[in-house]
Amino acid sequence: MRSFSFAALLLAVLLGLNIFCYNFIRTSVSDIDSSIDKIISHADKKDFKKAEKEFQKLKSKSEESKKIWFIIINHQEIDNVDISMRQSEAY
Repeated sequence: MRSFSFAALLLAVLLGLNIFCYNFIRTSVSDIDSSIDKIISHADKKDFKKAEKEFQKLKSKSEESKKIWFIIINHQEIDNVDISMRQSEAY
């Protein structure tokens, strides 16, 4: 009976962890996506100072999120995001 209780508890913990990771990734990607939309909107209006300010916010959001992303996402994908950010910054 104890092994069944342990297995059920372990399953509940793993399921909870999975839900947390999914929600964290979904929320952080949604924030980053909205920042990218704002940058594009400012750039279309030729308001490059606001676009640059929003890009700096985007960089700080991605740096904060990256600390947890390293635990739950493939490192190659995070490197691809970093490369894209550097290319965007240079542009």
